[in-house]
Amino acid sequence: MELEFKSKRKKSLQALSAAAILFLLVFAGIFIYHAILSSSSSTYGPVGKLVDVGDYQLHMYATGKQTDLPTILLESGSGTPSSVSDWRYVQPELAKVTRVISYDRAGYG
Repeated sequence: MELEFKSKRKKSLQALSAAAILFLLVFAGIFIYHAILSSSSSTYGPVGKLVDVGDYQLHMYATGKQTDLPTILLESGSGTPSSVSDWRYVQPELAKVTRVISYDRAGYG
């Protein structure tokens, strides 16, 4: 009976060790993936420029030419930066007619 208990305990410890190793491997993979993405984003920055608006800077991307039509402002929603939002498909089409500016709200992008 005691031998059976030790066998179950040994299997439990092995399973726990395997789970801990798997967790560490997944964590290390996420860490490495994040490090790679962070380094590439500094190399390939977003299109547009940062505009100083007092205490902070906003990311702005302006396209199109100034016409008699009003300038169109596009703002991203749901915490998504403008460079990855659906505006990247709409802005070039609108820019054929008038000036279009997409920007990120403070703290995004």
